[in-house]
Amino acid sequence: MTAASDATPAAWTFSRGRPVRCANRSTSRTRSARSATGRPSRACRSSTCGESRHVRQSIGNHQNSPVGVTRVRSMRANKAKNDRSTAPSWISAGVSRRSFLTLASAAAVGAGAGGGLVFGQSSIPGNFGDPVPPETDSSVEIKYSVCLACHSACGIRCKVVDGVLVKIDGNPYHPNCLEPHLDYSTDPSVARLEVGKVCAKGQAGVQTLYNPYRIKEPLRRDGPRGSGRWKTISWDEAFNEIATKLGPSRDLATPVDPSDPGLGPVANRVVFCGGRNEHGQKEFTDRFWGKSFGTVNKRHDHTSICEASHHIGYSFITGKSKGSTDLQNCEFVLWFGSDPLAANFPFVAQSRKLINMREAGGKLAIVDPRYNVAASKADWWLPVKPGTDAALAMAIGRYIIDNSLYNAAFLQRPYDGAANPTGELNSTDATHLVKIEGGVPTSFLRADEAGIVGGTSNDYVVWSGGSAVQYDSVDTADLFPGAVTVNGFLCMTAFELYAQKTRENSISDWSAICGIDETVITAIAQELTSHGRKASVELYRGPVQNTNGTYTAMSIVCLNTLIGNYNWKGGHVFGGGHW
Repeated sequence: MTAASDATPAAWTFSRGRPVRCANRSTSRTRSARSATGRPSRACRSSTCGESRHVRQSIGNHQNSPVGVTRVRSMRANKAKNDRSTAPSWISAGVSRRSFLTLASAAAVGAGAGGGLVFGQSSIPGNFGDPVPPETDSSVEIKYSVCLACHSACGIRCKVVDGVLVKIDGNPYHPNCLEPHLDYSTDPSVARLEVGKVCAKGQAGVQTLYNPYRIKEPLRRDGPRGSGRWKTISWDEAFNEIATKLGPSRDLATPVDPSDPGLGPVANRVVFCGGRNEHGQKEFTDRFWGKSFGTVNKRHDHTSICEASHHIGYSFITGKSKGSTDLQNCEFVLWFGSDPLAANFPFVAQSRKLINMREAGGKLAIVDPRYNVAASKADWWLPVKPGTDAALAMAIGRYIIDNSLYNAAFLQRPYDGAANPTGELNSTDATHLVKIEGGVPTSFLRADEAGIVGGTSNDYVVWSGGSAVQYDSVDTADLFPGAVTVNGFLCMTAFELYAQKTRENSISDWSAICGIDETVITAIAQELTSHGRKASVELYRGPVQNTNGTYTAMSIVCLNTLIGNYNWKGGHVFGGGHW
């Protein structure tokens, strides 16, 4: 693709994410251009090209361009014009920049030799101390700890000189910071010369520690609420005051409201809002406030302002609050929200593994309204309209179902103990019958409701061989039996209800909602289903941080269910760290 400069008829050749050569090899004029970010591009290596520098492709959410290529103007002519109009009178207009730099260098040398050049002094004094000694110096201590600047809990290596923290790096023993990490048997005297990686936020812990405004003592409000007046008190004072005020509320016998027993005892009036407590901290506070104090409101932390909708959506579909991609073995990732090359948990380790996957030939699609860092390294960037990620997920789901690209062997397995010729690691409720009452799905049909002999309220019902049977009595069941009546109950399978939802709009209509071209949706759906179980769909933050977040999470996680990749090598896995 080419785009012409407005200043000249010559063409600039664009190549996605790479430096390019000038398309006009015959030009003799010297021009330069900068990217839309203002950074100069790399110099051309052609000996026949008059271009001293070239532009890179600039990608943006361009309203008038489906490929998002931002046109870059050549600025050399305008800059030269401005330079000539403001140049000092003693500079000849005919002097080239190269000649001027040569003359200026000679003048500086001559002035320095003659002692005629006097440098002024800054009014702000510099802080020039002795250089920080290297790790081999005996005055240097290396301390190992854990970073709490975010939720990743990466290991950190702290360099301390004369009791002062001077540098934070990654702990080489920690898997987040070095891959492969140092063996735990490595002697610390050897390890002190090894440095792992940690993000800029972790390195900024030095500033946090020595911030003059850091609060290190309890503060009591010293005026009306909102006055902004605070008084420092001792820890003993704080503990005593808090205990005195909380004491009467530790009442597990008296109801909050006798007319509303659902509110529970008086102890429930105490709510602990811990903010972003780390794992290890929150388990401790849960025990204190829940088991010791007795309040059911033992922890209200970041809730849906952060990721509660993500966790709940995952739980409704998988029974787990979170999952992640086996990037080390994955062949394709469809990533909704967050920027795995600039954020997420744990950022350093995840970004490293993602780049390793790309270098190994893995493919990547990024769903984000913003052209983020990960999008610049991806095969596809899908600039979805904010808040419409669910529409994109439903469109992909519809294409997969309409074209029978789903993993039928996985979806038709009704319980874990069923015969397993394909080696499935899980089972699903896709074939389980759901009661339809008043035209609305209500709950799963149970065996006792279906009139199955020996069936209980804990047993589900599936359709197999033309009739309703208890779910654990068959090895496979129907996904699309249609609307069936069982003992007076109108029912459909869970999978058929999901398919109906995806078909509430055509792919073209879903496309119009989310702003992604139908051909791109089709390509992504085909790619997702072209790698067996070595593909995965990720989501975090943006897609779910809205009033429809839980349902958005469910619609996205369902895509993993369609291909049956759970806990498979290269697929979507559970367990591991608290991320």
